[in-house]
Amino acid sequence: MKACIPKLTAEKLKTQLENGEITPEKIADMLPEEKAALKSILEGVVSEKLGIKVSSEEVAKINDLSKKIDTAQQKLGEDFGNPAKTQENIDFMLSLKDMTDFIKSKNPMPVLKVATSTAGRAAMLFSPKSPILNVGSNIEAGFAEALSRRISSSQLRGANNKLAVDYVKMVNKIYQKTGYDISRMMSITDVGAIGERFLGQGMVHAQGPGNYRAIIRYVAEDFVFKQLMGAPDVAFSAAHFADSVNLASMKMAKGDKVAASEMMTDAMRLEPKTPEGIVLREQAILDAQTATWTNKTWASDLSQNLRKTFNTLTGDARLGDLMFPFVKTPANVIATGMDYAGLGVLKAMGDMYKAIKVKELGNKQVIQRISRNLVRSGLGITGAIMITSQLDDDDFVGAYDPARNQIEQLRNSNYNAIRIGGKWISTEWLGPLGVPVTAMMYSRKYGQKGWMERIYQYVAGVGSGGLNLPVVREMIDMGKNVMYKKNQTVEEMAK
Repeated sequence: MKACIPKLTAEKLKTQLENGEITPEKIADMLPEEKAALKSILEGVVSEKLGIKVSSEEVAKINDLSKKIDTAQQKLGEDFGNPAKTQENIDFMLSLKDMTDFIKSKNPMPVLKVATSTAGRAAMLFSPKSPILNVGSNIEAGFAEALSRRISSSQLRGANNKLAVDYVKMVNKIYQKTGYDISRMMSITDVGAIGERFLGQGMVHAQGPGNYRAIIRYVAEDFVFKQLMGAPDVAFSAAHFADSVNLASMKMAKGDKVAASEMMTDAMRLEPKTPEGIVLREQAILDAQTATWTNKTWASDLSQNLRKTFNTLTGDARLGDLMFPFVKTPANVIATGMDYAGLGVLKAMGDMYKAIKVKELGNKQVIQRISRNLVRSGLGITGAIMITSQLDDDDFVGAYDPARNQIEQLRNSNYNAIRIGGKWISTEWLGPLGVPVTAMMYSRKYGQKGWMERIYQYVAGVGSGGLNLPVVREMIDMGKNVMYKKNQTVEEMAK
């Protein structure tokens, strides 16, 4: 017969639990009321840590999932991100996904919020043109960014092409199994929601009970966001990350392939072990983000914050998501286009001034950042000259050109457009060259009064990109059409 220990108060039980004094043997010897008190304490502690209410059975489930993560972590060791341990990386991310999905399922989002945010945006993306535009813009930006990396660094040869290819394969395998992209992951907590990379922050998950949430998980999250839009995005991101570390490690190692390969492997780890690996990884993530329009810019911050305001004001209805479903990628396209149109020169001059002020002009990273901004502007302006040389003045219509009212295809629209093969298309389809092409055509078509007017119109063309930012553009349109147009009918105002 087991000896019973003296009855303890809840406070003492909690203290013993925190100090690690509660063992399986001690629990077996506890009185029923003591076990009940311990169970209540455990539920409270877990609920407090996770921010959700859980039962003792769910606590046990969390404990099992934690053990799986620990086991996978031990097998992986310190090689998270190393292509040599692809299967171990996959197993670890799967265990992490199981835990994340379970925690989310215990904190389900309201059905209305899921419908307006997740399902609504997925419905708008559910067409062949969405992935075509996504892939097309990634190709345009990818080519320009890959070229600018080589020109600014004067490095054409990589350290280990096979290692780079193995990394790309591993990233795509992990993504297909888990929905997580490790090529742009800053830390182990940076897993985010599927679709957040290209739709922006504030994504609403569909985990939880009910058939509706299950359908949204399958159609919206797994098919539209993960496969239709996410898979190409991750493939390009992994390629740019690998290309960046492949080139930069060779330059850093001064042509020593063995040393450069070691640097590459270290940079691919989530937590590099060397200073060189840390520098290479940070630059590679930034390169991958920039080339896939998922980086943090002033433009994306502005558009996302404006949308967030609309969401906050309308609660679960999230009218911000409904009215402005896609803001991050379009905003970044415009911000990058403005760099390619010449803003990169101003940014380079600003970086140079700061470097001189703090006496860091000899810093290689600072020099590379200045060079990249100058190269972007050079490539953008050169590319724009080549495109505009093939266009007549009549082949371009600015956002507020009166002539657009006589063009049926452009009537009631407000975007800058060029005519190719008899059809009018928005300059936004030119990716990073959209803004510089627009600026040059503004200067050429509308700057007929001399060189000062040409400069002014070029600046106006670059500035038109800022007015076309998501949310900003729609707010301007609503202001013009609703607030300033007189004698409207109710039907006209609603339209």
